[in-house]
Amino acid sequence: MKDVLADAYAKKRGLHKIAAPSKIGAPRREFQQHYGDAICEMIADGIALEAICRAKGFPAKSTVRKWLSDNEVFANDFARAREEQGHYFAERAALIGEGLLDGSIKDSQAARVALEAFKWSAGVRNRNHYGEKRLLEQHVTASDNIAGLLQSIADTGRDDQPEVIELESQPVPKLDD
Repeated sequence: MKDVLADAYAKKRGLHKIAAPSKIGAPRREFQQHYGDAICEMIADGIALEAICRAKGFPAKSTVRKWLSDNEVFANDFARAREEQGHYFAERAALIGEGLLDGSIKDSQAARVALEAFKWSAGVRNRNHYGEKRLLEQHVTASDNIAGLLQSIADTGRDDQPEVIELESQPVPKLDD
């Protein structure tokens, strides 16, 4: 089914007229923006990269991986498309839940399996919205002024010489046995 969708996207964009690259041998080396845009659009719509790369006119998976490692803009677009794919999978999970409630889905066990698969996929692709653990990262850099101020606060009250405390000695009373 996903191959059919990928072929439909290719046809819609006119990419099906382009001769499919050989899947064997050296991958296509040069990034082409129209392919990048189409791939990101299909990824966001829930189509697997595997199915996209099998569609007529699309580059091999190894070529797309090379583009991802060589082209920072495409890699960022692809990452955003994966996050959008997470939203797509979450919507699919919601549709399954609605289908169970309205009775259009009869097989609750199959629905449960599909629901879990979509939830997992949504969580993996978009951790910020659907992940089980939300990771908070904070990167703090202190300028020299702030670092110096913090050091002076830490050093406050410290002297180079230790403080000497003098005590008066008093005789200790003897206890009678």
